[in-house]
Amino acid sequence: MTGVQTCALPISLSASSTASPRAASANPAWSPDGRELAFAWDRGGIFDLYAVAPDSGRCRRLTRVLGGAFEPDWSPEGSRLAFTAYSHRGFDVAGQGTSG
Repeated sequence: MTGVQTCALPISLSASSTASPRAASANPAWSPDGRELAFAWDRGGIFDLYAVAPDSGRCRRLTRVLGGAFEPDWSPEGSRLAFTAYSHRGFDVAGQGTSG
């Protein structure tokens, strides 16, 4: 593929991690300043949003949505995320701050 770059991010999970061995990730979105990559990850069996800083490998959980969170989209200044959330009502558009 032309123009596609792949890289391995230095994220390590401890032995006590609850990550499923079949955990999947999807929907990557770069922050406006390029310092973090937000993505949906079903680390615990339900998709939530996480952000990773590629230079350090620091990964942080951004959401705790009971039914799942997908498709992150950063605000222009990077202080908020809009995303698709799933609940008993179905899919909705949600938003929250990114500090943490």
